[in-house]
Amino acid sequence: MVCKRDDLLSPAVDVVDVSLSNHHLLRWSWSLLHPPPVYTTSSCRPWRSFDADLITSALCDKQQWSTLDGDALVKLYDDTIATLLDRQVPVRSVTRRRRPSNAWYDEECRSAQRLVRSLERAARCAGPLSDTTLLDAIAWHTERR
Repeated sequence: MVCKRDDLLSPAVDVVDVSLSNHHLLRWSWSLLHPPPVYTTSSCRPWRSFDADLITSALCDKQQWSTLDGDALVKLYDDTIATLLDRQVPVRSVTRRRRPSNAWYDEECRSAQRLVRSLERAARCAGPLSDTTLLDAIAWHTERR
């Protein structure tokens, strides 16, 4: 008997005598088709390389913006930020392969992982040799177990 999903046909099982003991080898072939991968394309910016160099921008030129009204100031701000972003962190297209999640990885697992990661960050950022660090480290290790 071979355990199988309900939507699959029963395989043909061969019983092979390997002459090593009174046990026999069971052999069967099965065509398990995987669904085709799904790719998604999105646009993103590499934010880690962004340096807000506003000091040399038009936003810091008081003579330029002192005569502008509210709408013109907003347009100046938007144009300056867009120029800085396009120069330092241009938009790029990224293609990602969507991977199905495991059936056992539900919302409870996701929230537990989020809690452990936040406790880990708190323990690492609290600084060395402080009472807060010790309490954060204890909470992190307890929750991780």
